[in-house]
This record gives sequence, C-alpha cells and structure tokens, in this order.
Amino acid sequence: MIQNEILAEPGVIAVDLFDAFSGTPTLPQLQQYNIVYAFSNNGWFDAVGMGNVLADYQDGGGVVVVGTFAWDNRGPWLLGGRWVTGGYSPFNSTNIINFSFNTANITDPTHPLMQGVNSLSAFYRNGVTLAAGASSTAVWTDGPPAVAYKANNGHTAVGINAYLGYLNQFSGEWGRLIVNAGRWLLNCQGSPTPTPTGTPSPTPTPTCTAGWRIEPSMLNARSFASGAVASNAFYAITGFNGVDPYVTQTNFFNGSVWATGAPIPVPHSQSRATSIGNVIYVPGGFNSIQFGGPLDLMQIYDTTANTWSNGMNLPAARSGGPAVGFNGLVYVIGGYNPVGTGHTDVYIYNPGTNSYTTGAPMPAGQGNMPGVLLNGEIYVVGGGTAPGAQFAYNPTSNTWRTIAPLPTSGGTCQAGGGFVQDNELWIVGCLGLPINQQVWIYNPGSNTWRAGPQYNASHEGGSATSVFNARGFVAGGGPGGGATTTVESTGPCPSGTPTPTPTATATFTPTPTATATATATATPTPTPTPTPVQITLHAHGYKVHGLQTVDLFWSGPTLGNIDIYRNGALIATVPNDGGAYTDHINRTGKGTYNYRVCVAGTGNCSNLVTVRFGGGG
Repeated sequence: MIQNEILAEPGVIAVDLFDAFSGTPTLPQLQQYNIVYAFSNNGWFDAVGMGNVLADYQDGGGVVVVGTFAWDNRGPWLLGGRWVTGGYSPFNSTNIINFSFNTANITDPTHPLMQGVNSLSAFYRNGVTLAAGASSTAVWTDGPPAVAYKANNGHTAVGINAYLGYLNQFSGEWGRLIVNAGRWLLNCQGSPTPTPTGTPSPTPTPTCTAGWRIEPSMLNARSFASGAVASNAFYAITGFNGVDPYVTQTNFFNGSVWATGAPIPVPHSQSRATSIGNVIYVPGGFNSIQFGGPLDLMQIYDTTANTWSNGMNLPAARSGGPAVGFNGLVYVIGGYNPVGTGHTDVYIYNPGTNSYTTGAPMPAGQGNMPGVLLNGEIYVVGGGTAPGAQFAYNPTSNTWRTIAPLPTSGGTCQAGGGFVQDNELWIVGCLGLPINQQVWIYNPGSNTWRAGPQYNASHEGGSATSVFNARGFVAGGGPGGGATTTVESTGPCPSGTPTPTPTATATFTPTPTATATATATATPTPTPTPTPVQITLHAHGYKVHGLQTVDLFWSGPTLGNIDIYRNGALIATVPNDGGAYTDHINRTGKGTYNYRVCVAGTGNCSNLVTVRFGGGG
C-alpha cells in the first residue's frame, strides 16, 4: 500500500488519508502538510473544487503530486479546476488507456526526484502526453511519460502516470519518489521539515448530503423515461426525444458500460417502471401518435430472456402514474387521463394471476409524479398540478396519510423521479424548475424537506431513476425537458467519523477509499496499517446445456467472507471456505464478463479477470 511505503521513508512522521469522493479538503486542512498526493479512480466529490484547492495550496508553497486517473477524461475521475486549466499540470488529459504491466525507463537518474529510485512498474496507466513546459524523468517502454514535473507561478508540481491505489498493481520505489518531491521542492536536505502544527482534530458532521458524479452516457437520448433495476443492471426504458418522437430502445448499464436490450413494443413517455425479481413492469404512459394520449397497457420485460410481453390491461388508461413493487405486487397509483386531470385510483396488479384489485384511493388526484417505497410505505409527492401530492400509502394496512408538501411553488414536481438514500427520500428531475431547485430530500423522521445537492447538468424530466450499486441514478432529461444521454448518480454518506486529512481520491474499482498523502506534520508517528493479503483470481468459462457458466478460483485470504463482482455489480457474498464460486449466468449466446473478488466490506480486491463467450451452444 502506498501509504505504508511513504511512512517507511526516513523523516516522514505522518501520512493521513482523505476521501475526496465524499468531500473536498479545505485549504487550511491541506496547509498542515508538506506534500499532498492526489489521485482518483472514482468520481471526485467536486472535481473543479479539488483542482482549485490544489492550485491554491501549490501557490502557497505546498508540494503537489498528482497521479492516475486524474487525467483520464473518459469519466468523472478527471480532475478539473485551476490546477488543470491554469497551467499547473505536467500532463494533458486523454481517453487512451494503457492497462498492462510495464516497467519505466528512468531517463534522468540524476534528477532529485529519482534519488534512490531504481525501479518503477505499474499496470493501470494512461496514454498521457507532456503539457507545454513540462519535463519527464521516467518514460514507459510503450510510449507515454511515467513521471514528469512542471513549474507554474514559481512553484513546481509532479505528475505520476500510474495508479497507486488499493489494487496494489504496482511495484518499485513509488513512495520514495513522492517523498523525494518534498525533499527537492521544499529545499530540504534528507527529509522534509515538519510544520509547527499538530494533526487536525476530526470535526464531527451531524448530517451528510451525498454529492453527484457523472456516469457513462446512455446510448440513446431521452426524457420522461422509465427506470428500474433488474439482473444486476440499471435500465432506462422508452421516453421522449422529440424526433421519433418516442424512444423504442432499451438501454441498460452494468456498472461499467451501457448496452441495448429488446425494444419496447409500444414506446411512449410519462410512465414509471418497477421490478419484481428480474422482471420489469411498465404500466400506462402517454403516446399521442399511435394512441391519442394515455395508455392502458401493462408492458412486461423479462430481462433474463430479453423479451417483452403484455399483461392484463389497466382498468383505465393512465399517464404519469407511479409504479411501485411491494410483496410481489405492482401498485399503480393515480395518473392523468386526460392530461391535466389527475386521478386517485390505486390499481394493484398480481403477476401470478394476471389480474387487478384496487386499494384505498389517494386523498387527492394527481399525475406525472414519482412514487417511492421507503420503510414499507409508498411516498407519492409532487406532480404536475397544484397543489402537488403530499401523501404516504401503507400497502399493508391499505391506508393513506399526509406528509409535509414539497417546498416548491404549489408543492409540484412535474415529470420527476425518486429513490432512497441514507433512509431519506430523494425527488429529482422537476420539470420547469431551475437546476438548483430540481433535487429535494425528505427526512421521514422529522417530516421535513431540504434542498439536495445540485447535479452537474440539468435533468428536467429525468424520471428514469432507481438505486443501483447503492447509488441513486437519474438518466436523461435536460434543460426544458429536452432529451439527453446524461446520467448522474449520488452515493450514500460514508459511515463513521470523517477524518480531515489532506488529499484526494475516488476509486476506479469497487474500492471507495482515497489516499491523499502527505509528509511531515508535527504529530506522533502512526502505527502503519497492515498490508492487505494479495488476492489472485482465476476464471474458467463454459456452457452447460447452452447456458453460460463461470467457475471462479482465488487464493490469498483464508478467513472471513468474499464479495464477488461481475461487471462492477456485487452478485454474491460467500464464506471464504474453499476459494471457489460458480456463477450460473443462465444466458445463451455471446457475452463478456469482468470479474473481481474482494474481502467483504474492504477495499482489498483481486485482479480483474475477463471471460468471453462466443456464439452457439
């Protein structure tokens, strides 16, 4: 672990960590350290804010070392702010990846950065190029620079084109190189000079609001769409793009990439979707081209078979009514017919009998609003007609109650979606509201609303929402309800007491830890964290009666449980009693699957293994 390597260097008395996925360190926090090492492999909490504070810290004489994937412009791990735009960075951003093990040529062994550095190797690297005015001291044998530095405004930054995070896919004297940056740039002989300050005391945070990060874009632009999670993927279904004008394509996201499923038979807008197991239910919707307005269809998508079918039609056509799964039943609540006339009906669909019963009517009619299950109740809020819905329905007792109204004009939120994070209700995508009024959070304990964090781009009409991989997703929607491919997610608040330490990461793998590094604070030497046991994973793919099956084998840890990830999604947690697991994918034909296993609840993970299936049986 890079933290331990730095701690092992003479003169280093503290190396603290800061998770920049959950927050951005302040300048006073950073100034208590001589060196800040910032790297990312997940979305920054605020990429621009992080870059700005690094520039401020460097301008004040602090030593900044930045590592991969801060220059990878394929996703939210790309660093922003003044450190990037103001000429501080030694490298230019890129979308090129060099994911293979390589050993660098040390091209300037006499440079202060390279004192005592004999070998530098790493797996995760990018195809970066040198920024204007930068110089390299080591170069990867497949072309890109490995280590470089650049002066700006009288101070120098160091760039490391290698990911030195928790996967431990690196070797050599990287920790020494980082400390050498301080020895060189702080004009120290042998070791950095400790600052006269002590370790900052952790500041307890009574509440936490998660931030947003940009996810990979959908394949097809849409707004007013439906979202659901099934088969370890987030699905964005149908919607409106103003051209077709209704979107037929089904897009799904496995945590790494988007792919296309079977097209919906009757495309439309203004529906909500829900899932029971691996089956997604899409009731109602609005299609004025083929059907003249609201629909009475119950369209059903089997994600395992990748096929659509029709259930029994709704008792009446509805658009914009919430669909919520509970105890194996699908609850379809309210909705418009015609547009602007909201209804109070509760239709309860039983997939087993393909029939409907009715529940107690909602206290007031409404349409084009989200419905979200939280603690055994279905919350129905907002909508397109004032006063907006402000109700919670208990499907077990078949009763309604009134909650605090949304703090918007008339309590409305038209064409929005919702999900649950940290046991609170999030409402997003409100049509016709400015971007800083499109996210609202409801606390059921206090019966109060507060404004949520502003996302990076407007998602008016972003009704395709769900919780996937413990993160709340919103897909599509845009300014004025325009169709986009933009997808964002927000994560749960971290558990435990936050530690104010200096730097940054986010993680490019299922490890949410961040390593910020720093040397030389006037604090007692901390006890080094034991190095995690290295996990080595192997996989064998084959077919049983034409169905895809993968055997996984790992070595290393001998105790505890193991989390198993397929394509970035957690599929199982198993006792570590044999170092083996069989994944019965139960799909035919072609497929590509990326596997990794981790010690449960930790960032100690194996190498990534890819299994590919061709066609046939």
